[in-house]
Amino acid sequence: MKRPMRSCKVLTDAASGSTVQLEAGIYFSATTVVMRDGVTVVGKGIGSTWIRARVDFGSNGSFTDLKIGDKDVCAIYSKSDSGTTFTRCQFRGGGDINATDWDNCSVVSIVDTAHDLTFTDCKFERAFGTRTRNCNVFLGPNTNSPTMHDILFKRCDFGVSNGVAAGSIGFNMELYVDASPAVRTGGYEEINFEDCIFRKADTGSHLDYSSCVLSFDDYTPSNGPCHVTGCSFYGDGADYKRAQDLPTGNANNAGNYGGIVIEDGAGYITVTGNTFYRGAGQSCCMENNRSHGTVSHGGNVFTGNKILTRDSDRNTGVTHDAFEYLDVSSDGNTITDNTIICSTLYRPCVYVHGHRNRITGNKLVAEPGSSWTHVLMLDSGTSGNVVTGNTLIGGHIDDKGSGNTTSPNN
Repeated sequence: MKRPMRSCKVLTDAASGSTVQLEAGIYFSATTVVMRDGVTVVGKGIGSTWIRARVDFGSNGSFTDLKIGDKDVCAIYSKSDSGTTFTRCQFRGGGDINATDWDNCSVVSIVDTAHDLTFTDCKFERAFGTRTRNCNVFLGPNTNSPTMHDILFKRCDFGVSNGVAAGSIGFNMELYVDASPAVRTGGYEEINFEDCIFRKADTGSHLDYSSCVLSFDDYTPSNGPCHVTGCSFYGDGADYKRAQDLPTGNANNAGNYGGIVIEDGAGYITVTGNTFYRGAGQSCCMENNRSHGTVSHGGNVFTGNKILTRDSDRNTGVTHDAFEYLDVSSDGNTITDNTIICSTLYRPCVYVHGHRNRITGNKLVAEPGSSWTHVLMLDSGTSGNVVTGNTLIGGHIDDKGSGNTTSPNN
């Protein structure tokens, strides 16, 4: 049965503090729907009520049981708004026509100082378009404004089908921070994910905690804390090349792709109780590619996770590339009580490039057919790492550093 076409005037006219009950149908607008603060919008379900337009929402409102958005615009946009909730909503948007417009090239765009936003049981469609900048969710804190904080995604599904394909062309979720300002007064903290699903990312990461190397001192991370708990990652895809972003086509292989990427400047990210299935890149990467001088930020916790790479666990259809599954390039991280099944022919389960990391109580397994004889490698120049109490199956520890503790392990 065809849904009736209706006007969005009922939304633009809604007074602050009012409740709008939307019947089944398509509410269409060729221009952006700008909502006042404190408006509650309730539909009849994502399969029945569709606001087919970009919605710029205000503070202290709520949206329930709706589909929002359309191709070539973002579904929802926020700049410095707070206190709004989304429950059982599905979001559609993005497209190449606005590929250079960061507001519209992603499905959801939240920028500057937005805070205290909650998404519960929501679905984010794959962005339309062909460029890696077409993200499913884009968060862009302003480093010269107060911090973006307290944004929670709970039981959300990132990368559901837009009717053409599922997953994400680039990032399922990119949290981008400009690292260039000489004086940093803001960033992000408490950008959290609980019990979410991240579907296959074609060219980027599932979840990117971006860098900002400016800090209050030489050792404190610029951004965080945040947490990722109880989520499932269904496999990242091919390499990430910025040539896909740039009209000039300048090739610059950024190389930051994987399940979770924690770039230098981000820290105190707690990754707990998640399951990562086989992808092309690292399941989790704690980077140090843009360190502040010789400083490496860290303080991340990776505990109670499972990295399962076998077809019998989940056949993602992705062939793993020449990457370790857990890359620890920053300092002072804690990696404990994880199970990592390694099936790559080229790298170990864990590769450590940083210092003073604590890696204990993990089960590290090299599947038959792996060409490497070790499951954990400490790179040359590393020191102060403690690697004890781990169960090693199918391989051993290769310590090329100095001053690391690597026993006892089973």
